[in-house]
Parts: sequence; C-alpha cells; structure tokens
Amino acid sequence: MIMGSGNLIMYEDLAIRDRYLPPSTRSYTPVPWKYFVDLQLQALHHSGHVIQRLELKVSGFSKKLGLPGELLGLATLNGGDADLLKVYAFRTSLNKAHAPMAGGGAQVDCCTNGEFRAEYFAFIRKQTRYVLNDLPDLVERGIASIDKAYDRIRVDRDALAAVPLDTEEGFRLLGSALGHGVVTPNQATVALGDWKEPRHEEFEARNMWSFNNCLTEGAKKGTAATYVERHSAIHGFVVAEARKQIVDPRFYDEVPF
Repeated sequence: MIMGSGNLIMYEDLAIRDRYLPPSTRSYTPVPWKYFVDLQLQALHHSGHVIQRLELKVSGFSKKLGLPGELLGLATLNGGDADLLKVYAFRTSLNKAHAPMAGGGAQVDCCTNGEFRAEYFAFIRKQTRYVLNDLPDLVERGIASIDKAYDRIRVDRDALAAVPLDTEEGFRLLGSALGHGVVTPNQATVALGDWKEPRHEEFEARNMWSFNNCLTEGAKKGTAATYVERHSAIHGFVVAEARKQIVDPRFYDEVPF
C-alpha cells in the first residue's frame, strides 16, 4: 500500500467516521466503512484465512464532508511463502471517487492516488440502490478465488526459477528488452545494476526468476497509470525467453508456459 496524502485509521475509528455517511438517494446508497471492512474480515475468517496483518488508510479530502472520503485496506494472509506474500486489498469511498472493490493474489498495489492493481479482482460494484444487498455475495465469491490466483503466480515463479540464466546471457536479454521497448533506458539502467550487483538476496541466483525481479525493479520507475502494462509486458517477455532457454522438451510438462 503506497501512501501519498493519506493517513492511517484505526479499526475502532471506522464507526465514528460512519457518522458522516452521506444520505442515500434513489440512485446512490453509500456503503458504511465499518460494515464494508467487517464484510471482508468475516468472509476471510469463514473461508479459513488468517489475517497476519491489517492496514487501513484514508485519503481523498471531501469538501462536503470536511474529512478524507476514501478508505483503503490491505490484509496479509497466511499461506504465503518468504518470496511471495498472499494478500487481499479492498477500497471504497464516501465521496463517490471510487466504487467498492477488492482484489488479491501475490502482487497487489493499492495507492492513495487512485491506483489499484491485483492478480484478480474480486469485485467492482458501484454504490447504487441495491449495493448493500449485493456486496455479501460478491465478497464471499471473490475471497474464494484468492488461493487460485496466488497459486498461479507461485507456479510461474517456481517454473522461471528452474530455468538457468548466466550473467552474460542476462546482459543480452536486457539489451533485447530495451530494444523491443519492454523497458525504457532509465528502467534498464536500474535492472542492469541489480543484475550485475544484486541489492537483494532474491536477485542473486542466476535464473530467469531473478532476471525477472531485476526488470520489475526497474519498472518501478514510471507513472502509476502504466504500472500494470509495464509489468504485463515484462512477464510476457520473460516467459517467452524462458521457453527459448529450455533444451529438454520434457520440461514443458512441468511448467505453465
């Protein structure tokens, strides 16, 4: 969760904030924050997930309310591993800036500038007349998909880690990624530095997964609006190159490429 102009909010303060809930109209039914958060927490509990950490933040000043009007939540769940956390994020607002939404997986970004990215979206539901009737089912169905979304990226991780890549070949691939517009010159410079002298232990191995990590580290440079596209392009490029590195055709039976 990326903080800009936002602030932390305690769970106990959600009910206090709901005192400023705007009135409903024929086309708009605002979702109380405490109700919205409780829906997520109860559904996670009922599905067997254990919340290891919960962050709640507010942002987006509302002139009408005189208070921040947007709520962001990020829950770190059990069942992840050291390299990939299992996470679930949700967001709503009292100022009509964002529809209630949630998503999860192994890579979730929720920012006070409006960005929300995840492996899968559990739901996006406008705050219209019947939103309070629809949300419980949407939340339960979405949370039921968390494990599938998380396992998919973990399988990709394990498959890429099994494909060796020496330092010189990594240099060549980085040049290819730059030449094909997968990364920009600034992003390539960051990736090159991490490939030559890894700043993180996870980058030290000489394989396609560590190379992927170097590229995504570089991809942090850029606007929030193109964040998803940058990472999608990198994933497609790395997977395509990983296939070329596989010599034994039997390996294809063990990877999702």
